[in-house]
Amino acid sequence: MSGAELAIDVRGLVKRRGERRVLDRASLQVRRGEVAVLIGASGSGKSTLLRCLNGLECADEGELRVLGERVPCGVPADAHALVPLRRRVGMVFQQFHLFAHLSALDNVMSGPLWVRGESREAAREQALLLLERVGLAARAQARPRELSGGEQQRVAIARALAMRPELLLFDEPTSALDPKSSADVLAVMEELARDGQTMFVVTHAMEFARRAATTLHVLEQGRVVASGAPATLL
Repeated sequence: MSGAELAIDVRGLVKRRGERRVLDRASLQVRRGEVAVLIGASGSGKSTLLRCLNGLECADEGELRVLGERVPCGVPADAHALVPLRRRVGMVFQQFHLFAHLSALDNVMSGPLWVRGESREAAREQALLLLERVGLAARAQARPRELSGGEQQRVAIARALAMRPELLLFDEPTSALDPKSSADVLAVMEELARDGQTMFVVTHAMEFARRAATTLHVLEQGRVVASGAPATLL
């Protein structure tokens, strides 16, 4: 597989915490246009691997490329040097990280306004479309405290999409949600998958993996021990 076809290329990644190897020569690849799901027990290194992909953590050894760009290992990259990559990679966390003082609409507008330098009119038009896409057009003026957990997570997804990412990373996006809210968030993610959005998802939601994933990767004790179609691994 050529480098141009790969959204993520992880080779022999090692991450230590003291004497323990959280990642122990983990390797995997994700093609552009693919929905890849990473599963594993708690403490297996899933979130650490995800955070290494956009430089939130620095791996100690190995090779890592995201969207063709080399992400430094061994020595943390200067935050400024990672800005171009982070503009191309969106991330949705377990916690929503919305701006509490802003409405849902203004939260979604924030990236295009502050990072991309778009006009307020253009940012607002796009944000309204994205809120409609995630089923929250009627809640555009609500503050985060007025929204349920599932609604906040859908705003977070809309905010990530507003940056027009080539790759979306999800770190346990439904683990803090009740079953109904989880189903609403996963429905949005499945729609993104059908639309061809490249996604790398850490989740325990096996039904999402069965229905939406192109490839499933299994992480055990810091190593990717299996990769393949969900039908063969679940």
